[in-house]
Amino acid sequence: MTYRVDLLPAVRAALDRLKATDPAGAGVIADAFAELADDPRIGQVLNQAHALYVLHRSRLDPLTRRKLGYQITYRIHDEHLVVAVVTAAAVPRPSRRRPDRR
Repeated sequence: MTYRVDLLPAVRAALDRLKATDPAGAGVIADAFAELADDPRIGQVLNQAHALYVLHRSRLDPLTRRKLGYQITYRIHDEHLVVAVVTAAAVPRPSRRRPDRR
């Protein structure tokens, strides 16, 4: 059973900003949306009564060799087979990354 993943307008705007500063990170988040469609309960429960979950993903930045984190907060609506994404962002927010000067 596949769920539909709905993004709030603020999430779409945040994802567009992330694409501009961290395209690979935006790809990590997009891949996570596909995972949520297949199994929305892969994240950690934030609030069971409100069906609120959080999913953490990360990647290694090849330039800085730093681990970069991303967080998606979402609600599950089982009756409609919908995952409503509330937030999606880099944690902490990405900064301008420069390659090491060694």
